[in-house]
Amino acid sequence: ADALGIITTVQSGEKYELDVNGQIVELDDQLLDIRISAKEGYDVATGNNLFTIIDTNLTEELLNEGYAREFISKVQQMRKNNGYEMMDRIRIFYSSSPEIDKAVSDFEDFIKEETLSDLIAVSKEEGMEVQNLNGIDT
Repeated sequence: ADALGIITTVQSGEKYELDVNGQIVELDDQLLDIRISAKEGYDVATGNNLFTIIDTNLTEELLNEGYAREFISKVQQMRKNNGYEMMDRIRIFYSSSPEIDKAVSDFEDFIKEETLSDLIAVSKEEGMEVQNLNGIDT
């Protein structure tokens, strides 16, 4: 039997007739328990007899993009706090962990574009403002 056909028929309020060894059995929503669940690493959402499955595994690229976007957010907040105008060009100097360094390197052009930065460079200078970037001091 076609599982989708059974589900569609029963969820529309009709009975589905199933031939079991020559005997017709009528299936309705009272006899069936219809559930959609996702395997580990996936999430599922349902509505209007449709469902969407999303891969929730975080790849290195997704993590780096997340770090880059959080880096941008912190820079934008610092721009605002320091009174920069929206179109002012800036230079970014930072010090962080190897994983943040990789994310900044991988998304450098995007970060520069979003923050109007002419330069992004690692610096070991003392006295720089420290920001918490997803649990990592940067």
